[in-house]
Amino acid sequence: MKSIYDLSKAKPAKRRQGLKVQKSFRLDPEVLLWLEEQGEKNGMGYQTF
Repeated sequence: MKSIYDLSKAKPAKRRQGLKVQKSFRLDPEVLLWLEEQGEKNGMGYQTF
C-alpha cells in the first residue's frame, strides 16, 4: 500500500437518482396479514404493495 496517493486527476462521484432507503418499523400482526393478503390479490409481494 502506498503511503502517498496522487488524487489530482480524481473526479467526484456521480450522483445517482432513485437510491433506495432502508427503513425498519413495527407492525401489528393484523396489519401485516392484511398487507400480505392485499399484495397477493394484486400479484405482488406484501413489501412491494
